[in-house]
Amino acid sequence: MATATKPAGVIAFDAITADVLRCRAMATIIVRNLDDIVAERLRLRAHLNGVSVEEEARRVLAEGTKITRKEIAEEAAAIRARQKPDSQRAEDIIRRYRNRPLRGSARARKADKA
Repeated sequence: MATATKPAGVIAFDAITADVLRCRAMATIIVRNLDDIVAERLRLRAHLNGVSVEEEARRVLAEGTKITRKEIAEEAAAIRARQKPDSQRAEDIIRRYRNRPLRGSARARKADKA
């Protein structure tokens, strides 16, 4: 079975792409002054789930920072409530913009004469 050969000087793109995907940046967090009871609870949860304390901490942080659709909807409603209601309809604004006289156009000269 013949294998395809790459031209001289061509690097295997798939290998480079795979390396880049594996090397994504990860944040490091140091938690100071963690209450002993909280640390013990985290150790217990990790033990019960069969993972390291570090992995359990990652799980807790990931779960605690998820945003739900309900939270997004509530935030959007709060933003809409803070905005002043617009008395103009979008269609009227578009129509007025579309019909505006353009500088130098026949329509603008006609509007100037009127």
